[in-house]
Amino acid sequence: MLANLVTMAASGTFRRYRARQDVLRGLHAALGDSTKWRPADDLPDRVLADTSTRPVVVASVDVETDQVTTFAAFTDPAIYSRWLGVPVMIDDGHFDCTMGWGTRVRGVYEFECPPELIVMRWDLEDDNVSIPGGEMTGYLRVEARDSGAHVEVHQLVDTPRQADFMEAAWGLVLGRLKKGVLAASNPAVLIRPRARRAKRRPSA
Repeated sequence: MLANLVTMAASGTFRRYRARQDVLRGLHAALGDSTKWRPADDLPDRVLADTSTRPVVVASVDVETDQVTTFAAFTDPAIYSRWLGVPVMIDDGHFDCTMGWGTRVRGVYEFECPPELIVMRWDLEDDNVSIPGGEMTGYLRVEARDSGAHVEVHQLVDTPRQADFMEAAWGLVLGRLKKGVLAASNPAVLIRPRARRAKRRPSA
């Protein structure tokens, strides 16, 4: 029946047809190399633009604060400083902070769509960080959840080594967010700043 692509079940005078997903998956795989699935390859307009595929590090965490409060934790420097544990400056979309071990992080919020999305360009200043220099692009999204909010970061990277570093870096930042954002968002709660600690140097 239709080359076994569907199954049929009779119900009175009606016939009910359902696609066979296992057969369709095989058909799609067989057609994977067909040019009909790549209509832009032969169009002259395609060569006028530069395109590339880049890997991305995804880091996420669930927090107890609601969506609006969680978004403010990344845009209000007073709240940001309290949960991150170091002074954070935000002025006209530009942010700057120095972590407890001396790494300076700075950048700009290119686009803000409260209370859902922040697009940022940022870099860091540290002679002990073994990743390529230059600005990096990250996307931070805050989604409402019944019990709070879900924060997810998509960080573009260029190399596996950079990906390893970004996994650790964003894991640290979002871990601090989860641990401290509830208290940091309440100005009545006293939060002591984090003590500075020595920077670990890479072994020879």
